[in-house]
Amino acid sequence: MEERILRSPGFVSYQEDATITFTSLLPDGRLQVIARITTRAVAETENQFTRPGCVGKKECIFDDATEGLCAVFGQSLYIDWIDPGWIDDFFKLSGNELTGDDGNGPIKLIKVE
Repeated sequence: MEERILRSPGFVSYQEDATITFTSLLPDGRLQVIARITTRAVAETENQFTRPGCVGKKECIFDDATEGLCAVFGQSLYIDWIDPGWIDDFFKLSGNELTGDDGNGPIKLIKVE
């Protein structure tokens, strides 16, 4: 994953590492997907974070993960994430790269074997 920088009032989040794993093919042609992302958040002042384990810190590193369902349309993928805190993704597939934008900014994932 190419690093993404997300700015929020009082802190900046750096999404530094992510994986998307396609786990199984469903009878209707969709794919089951698991995703994990590592974020490093840096606050302007203490007490900006409400996330457990981050409260009172000015910098916090944490992982998030969720599952979803992926539909493939030619060279495009639409992933509907189960976690309501995750924005569904629409990616274009080109070679070994997935590129998209979830409304928070561009996402670029590179296949690693």
